[in-house]
Amino acid sequence: MAHTWLSKDPVFLDTETTGLDAGAQALEIGLVNARGDLIYEPRLKPTVSIDPAAAAVHGISEAMLADAPAWPDIAQQLQHHIGRRPLVIFNANFDTRILKQAAVAHNLPVSWLDSLTVYCAMRLAAGYYGPTNRYGTISLASAVSQAGLSWTGQAHSAIADAVMTARMVNDITEYWYQLQREMGDN
Repeated sequence: MAHTWLSKDPVFLDTETTGLDAGAQALEIGLVNARGDLIYEPRLKPTVSIDPAAAAVHGISEAMLADAPAWPDIAQQLQHHIGRRPLVIFNANFDTRILKQAAVAHNLPVSWLDSLTVYCAMRLAAGYYGPTNRYGTISLASAVSQAGLSWTGQAHSAIADAVMTARMVNDITEYWYQLQREMGDN
């Protein structure tokens, strides 16, 4: 599965958010390619307050976003950077919901988000490394640890999380290719 994703030249996306609820919005978006190279990294000024629990995780304050653009200012650029390529997202349902909520908060369409091909790296990792929580999934930190990877950048920044997702998917893909080579030798 992971090797198929990578063959389609995907974009890896992660968000940092104002919270987890139905009104939460993106306040940082990280986009990288499969090599982990930066494509786009905007910070956004949301229309809602940042939940203190979320701020404690990612360290982004409302003061840090005072001069940041809002969703309408970056939505078209984000769409351009993604293009027609598939997205690979760790916990895809959450991040796509957050992006849609940001669009809805500004009365902007979500149809382009609905039309994207999205793959969930969390489901892939849970299937590969095994689930590690009561939800039957795995955290990005646990998946990175299981892959034996060293963290690059600051955890819980959108760009670092997108980079680590790309590295983890590449690790799973490399293992798949290794198995294919070994099976071919028999």
